[in-house]
Amino acid sequence: YTVEAPGLRDATRVQYALHEAVHVLAHPVVPPKSCPRICLGTFQAKYGTGFGEGATQVITESIMNDQNISRYYRDQPYEAFTAPVREIIRIFSLDKFARAYFWGEIDEFTKIMEARWGDAWRNVANFTSAKETKLALAEITRLEAAHQQGIWNRGPKGDFPSPSRFSRIA
Repeated sequence: YTVEAPGLRDATRVQYALHEAVHVLAHPVVPPKSCPRICLGTFQAKYGTGFGEGATQVITESIMNDQNISRYYRDQPYEAFTAPVREIIRIFSLDKFARAYFWGEIDEFTKIMEARWGDAWRNVANFTSAKETKLALAEITRLEAAHQQGIWNRGPKGDFPSPSRFSRIA
């Protein structure tokens, strides 16, 4: 994470420094046998650049808001990633998202996304990584509408009898 901040030359802004600090503290790296030149954390490796950078920037902006630090008005290289990530956080909860991002609980987060949206959550991740913010938000809207209609509700498969009224006694 010692790469020069995007769009800046010979300058450091609090926003970029804080963004990089959040990267260092977040989405832990589970190192393989050999790590490539830049090791991605488990979160960004699973969900892509869009979710990874978007989450980092949303957290950065939250810290800045709490500290009354304003965003730099001209250069916003992560802007395309933040809107879809904010929607993901709103839908799946800050707690579940933060557990995946900070503690690497990506399997659990993937399961809740798949339970709600099926494998189509990958479309949102891909659109976000491609900086197609409008397409990502439209896909989220479409998936949420399908969820409201019960299309993605996945109960257990098979024949499960109703519990017996004598189950307490047994």
